[in-house]
Amino acid sequence: ERVLMLEANALHAKGYSVRFGTLYGGEKAATGPYMEDLSLPEDRRASFGFKRLVDVKGYKAVRAYIRKHRITVLYATLEEANVIARLAKIGTSRLRVVIRESNDARTKIWKFKMLDRLLNCLASRIVAVSKGVRRSLV
Repeated sequence: ERVLMLEANALHAKGYSVRFGTLYGGEKAATGPYMEDLSLPEDRRASFGFKRLVDVKGYKAVRAYIRKHRITVLYATLEEANVIARLAKIGTSRLRVVIRESNDARTKIWKFKMLDRLLNCLASRIVAVSKGVRRSLV
């Protein structure tokens, strides 16, 4: 999502250690032409090669990446990334998960509504992009 890329660029410009990952698309997704607006060096980009939401290999790759790079804050947006980010919190006491919620909960498909309810306890913060989105989440 473009907004997340702009936020990553701004944090990187301020000197924060930032890494950017995508769930889908394989290696090309981390370096492809649509990522040209991301100012992070290529060694700070990753793609985890998910084939679908329930992808054990992809999930293990995310967990390994978090451990390898000692990531302490995981900021996610978009439905599937939000689910995987919250699941990545399981068993990692130092990881803080921040979810950027841009979708009105009333328009979500049932599986994401259910997963949100079950997994929100694993998020340190949920940031709603508007008052309308915030109202739909409670």
